[in-house]
Amino acid sequence: MAAAFWVPLTELWSASNASRFEWERSDGRQNYPAVRIGDGVLWGLTFRVLTLFSDVLDAPLPHLEDPPGLGM
Repeated sequence: MAAAFWVPLTELWSASNASRFEWERSDGRQNYPAVRIGDGVLWGLTFRVLTLFSDVLDAPLPHLEDPPGLGM
């Protein structure tokens, strides 16, 4: 399911929203860094664009690069 929603930038940089997205495939589960906002989850290419944007702003998102449980 795809969705679009507006999110304040402060919510994207908040460490309390750092999470992971678990994707189950036929060969097992994979975990990806993500940002959870309400019922939504930002991950994948959108997450990557956000990290590149944060670098341009010189305000990196280190707490999102390796959220707890990512390797599980």
